[in-house]
Amino acid sequence: MNRFYPAILLIAVFTLSACQASNLQSLLKTEQVITQEPSWAIDGNTYTTTVEYDVPEGTESNSFSLVIKDGIISSIEVGITTTNKASLKYQQDFAKNIASIVVGQKISELKSIDRVSGASVTTTAFNDALLKLQQQLQS
Repeated sequence: MNRFYPAILLIAVFTLSACQASNLQSLLKTEQVITQEPSWAIDGNTYTTTVEYDVPEGTESNSFSLVIKDGIISSIEVGITTTNKASLKYQQDFAKNIASIVVGQKISELKSIDRVSGASVTTTAFNDALLKLQQQLQS
């Protein structure tokens, strides 16, 4: 059986060398990157932003609108623009469940949120935007 190891190794090396570097990087990519620094617009108690972020299939965007009264989040709305079916499911699940996590929380004390309904990339984009809002409110 040991005589097959060199052949298996050779096949594996050949297969990996046939992969284009960009395809391999795309497959290995696990973290999203914000391509647009989120900035929050303020209208009374309503804070709104749109974030864009990279996913393996391209660029996605979501809008987030928070109503904050006396430092406490009283509501959240998530705008979804994707046409990608896989992304759509995750973003819809995120939008449906995020309110149960953030409504009633003090904006100044809200920390990074764990993945919401399996939507890890959308959650990370929201966390990045939330941090920016907290910084904006402190200045």
